[in-house]
Parts: sequence; structure tokens; C-alpha cells
Amino acid sequence: MVYYITMKCIWGERIFPKAPRAVVFLVLNAVWGPALYFFVQGLAQWDKTPAESREGNRECLLFDFYDDHDVWHMLSACGLFFTFMTLLTLDDDIDYNKPRGEIPAF
Repeated sequence: MVYYITMKCIWGERIFPKAPRAVVFLVLNAVWGPALYFFVQGLAQWDKTPAESREGNRECLLFDFYDDHDVWHMLSACGLFFTFMTLLTLDDDIDYNKPRGEIPAF
């Protein structure tokens, strides 16, 4: 996403279309912050058996059912969704405003 936005700036394209959806999705990408926090906790231990790794789990964090690792999975899934939605909506304004031959491919 950073590469694509950088290339749009280099080629002089508008970063955010008139429709606010791309901006909303870009703001919602902030979910990556909490997701990375839970990721660096290092709860999964791949060098141990599943039973031994389960012993190192912390108390359930969310609804007395989901632990930190589960919360990481949910937040990172949301982060991926919002990242892809940002990329899909960044070019909404060039669908009908620019001839296809004038759209740079990078």
C-alpha cells in the first residue's frame, strides 16, 4: 500500500478520490497498531507440542473466551480487510474521469 500511494504521488495522481471511502478505510487501518501489539507478545511457541504451548497461554481477555492470540487473529484480519479496501477504493475517481490510455501502470 505504501508503494502504491508513493507511486501515485510520483506520477502526480490524486491520492484520495472525491469519495471519502478511501479516507475512511485508511483511517480504519489504524487497527494494525493493536494487532501488532498482540503479535509481538510471542504467545505461540512453535518449538513445543500444542499441549505444552497451550500451558503458556494467558487468561482469556475478551468475553472470558478469547485469549491474546485469538484477539491478534481478529485484529489482523480486520487490518488486512481495511488495507485491501483502501487499495480498492483509491482509484474510484479515475473510472470515468480519465481515458484508459492515460492511466499510468506501475
